[in-house]
Amino acid sequence: MSAIDPDAELVVTVDERGFDKLLLRALYSRESRGSIAAALRRLGGGAARNGEVPIRDLLTGFLEGSLKGSDAVSLSHICRDEMSFESAEQIVAAAVMAGRWRRKITEDSDTYLCPIWPSGAADAVENTPVESDVPALLLAGILDPVTPPDLARSAAENLANSHVFEFLDAGHGVIYEVDCAGSLISEFLDNPRQRPKGDCRRSDLFSLQ
Repeated sequence: MSAIDPDAELVVTVDERGFDKLLLRALYSRESRGSIAAALRRLGGGAARNGEVPIRDLLTGFLEGSLKGSDAVSLSHICRDEMSFESAEQIVAAAVMAGRWRRKITEDSDTYLCPIWPSGAADAVENTPVESDVPALLLAGILDPVTPPDLARSAAENLANSHVFEFLDAGHGVIYEVDCAGSLISEFLDNPRQRPKGDCRRSDLFSLQ
């Protein structure tokens, strides 16, 4: 098997749906988010700055993320733990609310496979909020495209001893993108019932609870 030359020139066609996927994927990390503005500028006819190649960067990140992920595991989770509790009416309402992004629900989702995917359906208890007084630390990035901060706030409503931190410039992997996240975790593990302070700057945080 021969290796692929990383410097080889390849022609990749990206249509509107594909570009939407690239933008959504780019929100996951700070590094890839930095390419979004440049990509839009280039597509709008603007000149490149400092030799930037944003489309290639976004596409590379998308492919790397796809190769690292597992569609089978993801589908098993979605079909068993999520779709088991979704009605057709709820899906239609979500699609309407999504506006121009509705095709992420109606066209780009693999959930049409759920009726034949052997994951089973979760028990009804799995759809009820977790109530606990066990200390919990919830870190959320306001740019996270799949688990946004409102999910952390919702979970915290039933966690009596929870600490919620929302970060301005963070996506899905807060602990990898925000330097002070590690100090918050360390302080929390040392004293779970006291709200950690960490070494975060006020400018890092969107809100405090």
